[in-house]
Amino acid sequence: MEIKRLHKKETRFLVLICGLGAVLALSAMFLFYFIWGNKTGFFEKNLINNNYPQLYKFIENPDFNEGIFKAYMDYNFGNKIEVLEKVKSGEYIYIKVRGVQGVRNISLVNRNGKYRWEFSDYVYNWQIKVPEKAVVYVENNEVQNKEGIVQIEKIPFGVYNLKVVMRNCEPYTTRIMAGQKAEIKLEPSKEIVNKCKDYLWEYFKFKEGIINGGKPGEISCVDKGSGIYSEIIDEASLYADDNFKVTKKLMEYKIEKAYFNDEGNIILDVSEKWDVEINNQGEVDKKTENNKNKYVFKTDNDIKLIQIKTNK
Repeated sequence: MEIKRLHKKETRFLVLICGLGAVLALSAMFLFYFIWGNKTGFFEKNLINNNYPQLYKFIENPDFNEGIFKAYMDYNFGNKIEVLEKVKSGEYIYIKVRGVQGVRNISLVNRNGKYRWEFSDYVYNWQIKVPEKAVVYVENNEVQNKEGIVQIEKIPFGVYNLKVVMRNCEPYTTRIMAGQKAEIKLEPSKEIVNKCKDYLWEYFKFKEGIINGGKPGEISCVDKGSGIYSEIIDEASLYADDNFKVTKKLMEYKIEKAYFNDEGNIILDVSEKWDVEINNQGEVDKKTENNKNKYVFKTDNDIKLIQIKTNK
């Protein structure tokens, strides 16, 4: 009887030991999951749910903001991300995923107990040519314009919203792939083109009046010390001889194109039709002149006509 009772005690003790061992094993498994699996599982969960702010935090010392990161993720992964494989090797975890651009590999590394995304999908030395006075934004982030060249040293590979703005022009917006070389041409706004058109008409009437014998009046779009002003006066003097008189009348003109040059001045390509009458010692000759000229307007402060180029 004594031996039998001792056997029962031993059995209960063994059951207790086994139960305690099972509890410890489960605790160890739970602890392992909490320390390792939960950390990486948290990354995958945010990846699948497109939780960009949380994913962004996995990148150690990123040199781009969340707006750039969101655009990167939208282009490379899209809204539906599928985790295909997850492998742990030492301090690294490799995750294979499928997104909108196909299968991609993501590497996580354990640094001081925290898993970090080893992000390396960059484009370097991206150049965009723009007008010298333009302000350029990539995903609403202003980037430096250095004498007409925007150079982005480093940016995640993706497609971004690009916006270029400049005084007196229509804003330019487009989608552009990182690394794509581009030259952006801006168009003058309708408002500034109409102002230049008004000043061009003022110039035509001023020129017509002086050539036809009138006295020089005021003209706001041409400086009196400029070469343009002197040329009009010289032409009028040439035609003022009583034995050789020339009169000109503008019949019509058309602005064919308005655009900026590299210096930010506005160019108007203009076709003109003038009726010309030449009186040479009583003999009158009438003809029509059809001209095409480029009128260059500076618009920094006051609008001024600074140059006229004849199209040949």
